[in-house]
Amino acid sequence: MVKQNQGWERRAEITEIRRSETKLRKQKTADKRQQKNMAQELLSMIDRHAQRPLGIHVWTDCIPTDSVPLLDAVRIEQNDKRRARAESMHEYDDSAARGSNLLTGLRGNSISGKGRVRSNSVNDSNRPNLASVDEERPSQPMFLCKAHFFTGKCLDVKGKKGGCRYNHYFAPYKTLCDVLKARKTQTSERALQQSAENAASVGIASGDAAMEMIHYMHIQVVSGDEDTFISDAITNQLTAHGVKPASVVYAVVSNKLIYDRNQGGLLINDREFIGLKTDKGGRLSRDDTTLPSETLLSFPGSILEYTLTFLPDSAVAVATQVCKAWHQEIGQSPNLWRLMLERRNWPVPSIKFQSLLAEPEEPSRDLFREAFIEHYTAMRDMRAIQSAMYALDSRKSQTEKEMCYQDFSARKYAPTASNLCVGVQIWSPSQMLVAYSVDCSIRLFECAARDNDERLCRELVCHSVDPYKNTRRRNCVLVSMDLDHDFIGCLCQVNADKVDTEAWVMIIVSRDEFLQGQSSVGLDTIGTCYDGQQVKIIDVGEAVLNYLLSSDVVDHRLLQLIDFLVAGGQVGEIEALVSHTLAACGDGRFMVEVSISIPAPGEDDIDAAMLLIDRKLVLFSASVGAIVWIGESNDVTKGMRPRHENMSLNYTRQRVSGKSRQYCHVVVASPVSAALLLGSIEPTGNVRSTHPIDGCDIARQQTLLDDWQLVLRSERLVVVAAQSVIAADVFCRTNGNEPTKYKSIITVYSVNFGLEREDGDSYRTIDVNGNIEIVRLTNYKDQHIFALCRVHHHSLVQAGEEPLPEHMSLCAVCIDIISGRELGRSHLLNDIGQELSEIPILSVGHNTIGVGFSCRGVIMTGNDVRSVEKSRRIIVLSEADRSTRKKKKKAVPKNHKKDGFARGMSMRG
Repeated sequence: MVKQNQGWERRAEITEIRRSETKLRKQKTADKRQQKNMAQELLSMIDRHAQRPLGIHVWTDCIPTDSVPLLDAVRIEQNDKRRARAESMHEYDDSAARGSNLLTGLRGNSISGKGRVRSNSVNDSNRPNLASVDEERPSQPMFLCKAHFFTGKCLDVKGKKGGCRYNHYFAPYKTLCDVLKARKTQTSERALQQSAENAASVGIASGDAAMEMIHYMHIQVVSGDEDTFISDAITNQLTAHGVKPASVVYAVVSNKLIYDRNQGGLLINDREFIGLKTDKGGRLSRDDTTLPSETLLSFPGSILEYTLTFLPDSAVAVATQVCKAWHQEIGQSPNLWRLMLERRNWPVPSIKFQSLLAEPEEPSRDLFREAFIEHYTAMRDMRAIQSAMYALDSRKSQTEKEMCYQDFSARKYAPTASNLCVGVQIWSPSQMLVAYSVDCSIRLFECAARDNDERLCRELVCHSVDPYKNTRRRNCVLVSMDLDHDFIGCLCQVNADKVDTEAWVMIIVSRDEFLQGQSSVGLDTIGTCYDGQQVKIIDVGEAVLNYLLSSDVVDHRLLQLIDFLVAGGQVGEIEALVSHTLAACGDGRFMVEVSISIPAPGEDDIDAAMLLIDRKLVLFSASVGAIVWIGESNDVTKGMRPRHENMSLNYTRQRVSGKSRQYCHVVVASPVSAALLLGSIEPTGNVRSTHPIDGCDIARQQTLLDDWQLVLRSERLVVVAAQSVIAADVFCRTNGNEPTKYKSIITVYSVNFGLEREDGDSYRTIDVNGNIEIVRLTNYKDQHIFALCRVHHHSLVQAGEEPLPEHMSLCAVCIDIISGRELGRSHLLNDIGQELSEIPILSVGHNTIGVGFSCRGVIMTGNDVRSVEKSRRIIVLSEADRSTRKKKKKAVPKNHKKDGFARGMSMRG
């Protein structure tokens, strides 16, 4: 019985040992995979930025195949003091045939006993047999002296036989200290100290004075075969010596430690690697034609600026990062930045347009530099949109480093051909919200980083705001969407079967509730926002009538409405049409424009039978789910606009220092009338009545000259900037059989939003050159405007020939608001039609630009998108979240005979 229990204990010990070995094996596999990834990142960086010739110092954890094995080294005693002294292995004749050893000499670890050579002479007759030495002495792990490798000095001088117990490097093989201290700096000292600290805690089993054995190699990539990658040349040299790239522990280029496996791999970024220039020995190169840095630093500022004018703009930008002196001289030199603005024909700012927050003693110090950066960023974003538009239109992939996009043609449950984009808003940095009409869906997209420094646009959440999705009697179409700090507002048009009238519904969803949904990727149907969530659904027409009829304020224009109801009219006969724009005014408040009409007596025609009573601006509050204010949307000095005229609402929100709420300024525009109405909402909640902006009628009269006529559209293009309101108008002229000519004029109105401003003209106009018509207008950071323009191309036709059909393309124009000058244009699409649904919708917020391109896809760009980095998320589950179910044992066939141990048999049988 005792022996049987001993057998079970033995088997338990064996099982535990096997489990430990399996766990260790898995850990080693994971470590190898991680080491391989880190080495791949090193080779990728070298491919991106390194140039031939290149010298690189590497240390690996495996010995090269052409070197003499370290355990075959033979020690020779040269005196009677019994002190081990290493001698060069090159004294042996077979060292050249077998290759040079990594260590030309070893201190300590002397071979004793039968393997010791007693003779001082070394020749073929008295040399020991290395193979027999390996058989007679046990194999022991080799350790390297850590102090000698990192500092160049051995700290153990009291070891056995008067020397260090661990191995040392000797010339021509170099330690990490030898390479880094060739250019002694504080950075190299810090790198050595950090590497020594990390090496002390990785796989060391012999104390703090030793480290695992690593072997030195010097790799040289020469000029010649430029078709192959530098990484391939490095990998081939390592493979020729029997070393894998994953075995590299340290790597040094230009006397700078760029790779340390114990510290996570790469130690420098791409910008720091670009600054490294190497010669054949891996040191900083200095050609005869290159001036020393001391000479360049001694140049006067004016000569240095003149020298840099011959370089491209990208080189000047890099030069500011060379040193503090150059950053002070170049980065803050107004003359150099002014020259770069003039070279690109960009507007040069004047002192009077500088921000009031600038220091008065040096007003132009950063003015030109900031102007250049702002112009350059705007043009960079516009070119990124151009690249993504080409990818979506041609369905050819593009590099997503400057932007990211998602093509809906290869995605399931993406918007179809009739499901068009109706609204784009920036949710947060690198995230945007897009709304689509037919399925009433709002989708949240995010920019994420990939492994190859590219970006990825992915869908996070998709919800349908259709309140009548489960019925076929009513059809709901999403018309407009806007975003607040805490809420999402959607304006929907509802049509019912066998009913001629239409209803307008406003749906307000909390941001937090919206984020509880999931993406449409992989789902059979799109989820709704009504699955147990609290959503405000407001009938706009009913809410407006209830507010007007219950209000104590007497409005003489609404007396007709009261008379109609007193005479026996029905509430259902009153028409309330809502304009197709929605304005988010901040703090959960949304504004729409409504026209109110009643049936006219004695009219049979439906359109002629409706009598317009009034047009109103209506402000809803999400917190109470009702109307909080109603105001005028027309100029009281002029007549009311027709009831079917679609009024557009545009706004800007400005934060006030010391207050949590914001100012909101709303502009109301008519597609026909030149008048623009401005209203404001104070942080306290008070609403200022609308008033007309000065100069609107005069500006329209000056543009309507020489037989030019206004092109009527469904809505007028208006944007609101920091201290101006910008409107775009398109005019056309037809002269006989000649093709119609178009011109676009942008008018900038100076508006006082409660801030001090110098006196000047109330408006100024900007003529956009070319036979183009502006179809979209977007405010870009209150500094520029993006105008999407439809370009009309007419072919030259000789007399007697029939004219060819008109060809239209789409381009983007970037215009500076202050100077009114055009910065540049980018061609977006070749062939477009007359439908505005084909034109992309742009939205700018934070430092992110979102673009919704009809039903084809979405685009994101901007500084926030380009700065997205890959993040590793670690999710730690608590004990309650972990699954407690046991794994099912594998079923054993009935005819299968179990082994003896499973049936309780002892080891003896």
